[in-house]
Amino acid sequence: MRNKIVLLDDFPITFKTVEAYDYLSKIVVSYINEPFFSTKFLKISSKYIKHRIINNFLIFKILPFFWSNGEKVSAKDIYRSILYFIKEKKAFSYNLFFIKNVENYLNGISPIENIGIFLRKDKIFFKLIEKEQNYAQIFSLIHFSPIYLKENKINLSITTGEFKLNYIDRKKGIIHLKKNEFYPSNTKTSNIIFKVIKDPNKALEFFYKNKDTIMTCSTCFPYLAMKNHILDNNFIKRESNIRVFFKINMEKIRFKSILFEYLKKYLQLDSELSEGIKWNFNYIGVNDISKNFTENFEKKIFYDFKDPVRILYTDYYPNTLIVKYILDFFKEKK
Repeated sequence: MRNKIVLLDDFPITFKTVEAYDYLSKIVVSYINEPFFSTKFLKISSKYIKHRIINNFLIFKILPFFWSNGEKVSAKDIYRSILYFIKEKKAFSYNLFFIKNVENYLNGISPIENIGIFLRKDKIFFKLIEKEQNYAQIFSLIHFSPIYLKENKINLSITTGEFKLNYIDRKKGIIHLKKNEFYPSNTKTSNIIFKVIKDPNKALEFFYKNKDTIMTCSTCFPYLAMKNHILDNNFIKRESNIRVFFKINMEKIRFKSILFEYLKKYLQLDSELSEGIKWNFNYIGVNDISKNFTENFEKKIFYDFKDPVRILYTDYYPNTLIVKYILDFFKEKK
């Protein structure tokens, strides 16, 4: 029996593919669900769907495939899943506008019965508005995975992925998955164990002490530790763009432009943040505040600031470091 451990810096918000929009949820549900298509290595494939377009119809023929309880995945299961996504008006279902009347239904113009999706034995037909060439990419989203419906409710214990949910222990910070014996795979891994360690330094210690740990959470790697691991073959660094938003309520709106300039200056000077972040402030917009409005508040209120400051933020590294500068800004103005 071989275990693999994946470290997370928090619990996923959900284990339902239809609600998995946060990064951690997507990681976990991708192990226990098999989307309609895969686009790995830029190659389109599917383990259970044969597809083609004839005239203005996209046709899915369902190949032999099984749920984690051993039941066969049927064309009706796929059909019901797709209609569920649309009926519940899930955000990702808005990608299906290339199917006749999906847009009209989602906008409340047309009933569900008018949607161009039909079931015929082991085939599903989609009436296309146009010959959508990207349907495989759309259906490769993890959200487009079959869901096991019982009385219109999703059964999370029955899925189609390489692994299936075994148990969740929130006190110990454990999400335990076990191998799905009905999934066509050559993996020698019997269990995937997600372990929540919020402290990034403790996560690193755990990684090196436990040989079965295959990955630290990519959102919690301590920036100052990177220079110590840059030559380690286990260390993988990739650049990605992350948008940062600050929302300020109307009572504090007078400080918006000045706070922006303050953060722009000091965040770039922070020795720890500069190890892991290349700031690009060109994309950060500041609402225009009239010169007179700003000057009036600076003269009359700004230097007599006594209002309490409340900051709401997600407690993920390195947000606390960023929030520290916001607090310092308001402390200086008291």
